[in-house]
Amino acid sequence: MFVVLVETCSLTVSAVAGLMERRRPFALLRASGVGVGELRWVALLETAVPLALTVLGGMGTVLLVGFLVAPNDFALPSLGFFLGMAAAVLTALAICMITWPLMDVATRRDNVRFG
Repeated sequence: MFVVLVETCSLTVSAVAGLMERRRPFALLRASGVGVGELRWVALLETAVPLALTVLGGMGTVLLVGFLVAPNDFALPSLGFFLGMAAAVLTALAICMITWPLMDVATRRDNVRFG
């Protein structure tokens, strides 16, 4: 769970940096009629998809290696493990929503200007 939270913080910093770098394109999208809510979901998906893929890939790799190392003694983790991972991923997604308030600032009309 600690690794998931560290990864989430890293992804959030990356998402905020990406949002700040793309202020003008986001502002142009908003000026052309795309709602702030839709832009917020785009920013969340940019963070959530890599997070989910990483967690699923990591869990799959660990289970596969565990099975390959000791196929006769292999057993799936308990339900508590999967519930804990789900709680960590949900917490990570909540942390990723930090970018949502920044979308209002990043898409102001003055960010559309060139020059």
